[in-house]
Amino acid sequence: MTFAGRSTITVLLVEDVLETREVLAELLELHGLRVLVTGSVAEALTVARRAGTIDLLVTDLQLPDGDGSQIARTLVRQRPEMRSLFLSGDRPPVLGFGQSFLRKPARIDSIMGEIRGLLRHSA
Repeated sequence: MTFAGRSTITVLLVEDVLETREVLAELLELHGLRVLVTGSVAEALTVARRAGTIDLLVTDLQLPDGDGSQIARTLVRQRPEMRSLFLSGDRPPVLGFGQSFLRKPARIDSIMGEIRGLLRHSA
């Protein structure tokens, strides 16, 4: 999988449930993605400042200190090419360009399909 001419895709994963975060990070890595793992809005923004390139944000919507759409709004101002995949058991947010939503629980094949679709539209 490539994006914007790069062979390595960097994903910022934001999930507050430790078990879900660990399993999802491992599955994304098994699919060849470089995964930066965080559990909160504050941690995600700190990691993003240090990360350089982030191609894709994969985030829960409900986090202990805010929501995933807040992270996306902040990061897309700095990285307009970044795509976002929101995962939640709640209603989807209003989606913009380069954003997608899956209801939890989601199968890894559905998640990877959404990721491929998001990245394909800007490669």
